[in-house]
Amino acid sequence: MAVIVFLGAFVTLGAYLLYNWSVTQVKVTLAAAYVNLIPVFTLLLAYLLLGETLNSLQWLACAAVLAGIGVGQLPTRRRRERAAATES
Repeated sequence: MAVIVFLGAFVTLGAYLLYNWSVTQVKVTLAAAYVNLIPVFTLLLAYLLLGETLNSLQWLACAAVLAGIGVGQLPTRRRRERAAATES
């Protein structure tokens, strides 16, 4: 029972509070993008700490998530056009 209380009170509530705090510090879109890194970190930590073996599909999935986050953080064309218009 103590483990369930610990997981509920500290881990789940702590993660929720830290996420809400981070949203106050950075843009919501940036914080939301990095939520997608949770499965990547889970796989990498399982590999490093638990000695799990990852197959090529899992490595490919990690690369796809990282590429998606990278593409999602690129400035949009409209923002680049506005920036160019204000500079001239």
